[in-house]
Amino acid sequence: MKNCMRGLVLLLVCLLTVSACGGSSPPDYLAFQKEAFSAEVEGRTQGRAFGAKITVEPVGALRRVTVLYLSSAALEGVQVTALCNVEGLPEGGAEITYGEMSMTRDAMSVCGLLAPVLRLLSLSEVATVQREDESYRLTFSDGSVLILDANGNPRSLAAEEIELDIVWRETKR
Repeated sequence: MKNCMRGLVLLLVCLLTVSACGGSSPPDYLAFQKEAFSAEVEGRTQGRAFGAKITVEPVGALRRVTVLYLSSAALEGVQVTALCNVEGLPEGGAEITYGEMSMTRDAMSVCGLLAPVLRLLSLSEVATVQREDESYRLTFSDGSVLILDANGNPRSLAAEEIELDIVWRETKR
C-alpha cells in the first residue's frame, strides 16, 4: 500500500509539473524573418548552381529584398530588388539591374530570380522540430527542411525548387 501511495504521489507531481510547463510557448524559430539582414548564399535551383548576396530591410509594413548574383556565368552581376509582404510574397514592381542597364518588371514575374530570399521569408507552418547536436531541423508542411544553428540563425534550406547553404549572415541594426 505504501508503494502504491508513493507511486500515486509521484504521478501527481509529474502531472503537475507537466501541466505547469505546458503554458510556456516554444521559441520563435522563424524570428530571423522579422530582422533586417544581409547574407551570402550558395545553392542550386533547377539543377543549376548559383551564389548570391541577399539583403532584407524593413520598409513600413513591407520588406525591401535584394538579390545580387555573385556566380553562375548566366547570372553573375544581375541584381533584383523588390518589396515583399509579411508572407514573403513580392508586391508591385521589381527593379532588375545589370551593369549600366536597368529595367522594371512586375515583381511576381521575377519570383525565380528572387527565390533565394523569398523562399526563406515565406516559410511558415512548422510541422516538426528536431534537435540535432548544436542545431535544429525544422520540417514544414510543404516538405521543406530548414536547419538553424543553436542561436536560431538559418544555416541551410532544402525545398522542392531550391537548395541553399548560408555562407555568412549579418543582422543589421
